[in-house]
Amino acid sequence: MIASLLNGEAEALTAETPVGQGAIAAHPELALVTFAPGQGFNIDMSETSVSIGVKKGNMELLNQVQTILDTIPEAERTQMMKDATSRQPSNN
Repeated sequence: MIASLLNGEAEALTAETPVGQGAIAAHPELALVTFAPGQGFNIDMSETSVSIGVKKGNMELLNQVQTILDTIPEAERTQMMKDATSRQPSNN
């Protein structure tokens, strides 16, 4: 999607904030647009996802990871994503 923006095939894309932050960190010619609370898109947060790869069929590890993730408060998860985005290498 970002390649489509960069080569002019797309004018915009929607993405979760950490993805957008990472995109503009790597490509400063792009801009991140955010909406005021109650404005913009209506999103059912249960339909969004962040992924962690686990070998197919390894249910024990999957359950352990999920149990740990369930203990991390939303504010801490958000901060972790911001921190990870800030450490992402630039494209310069």
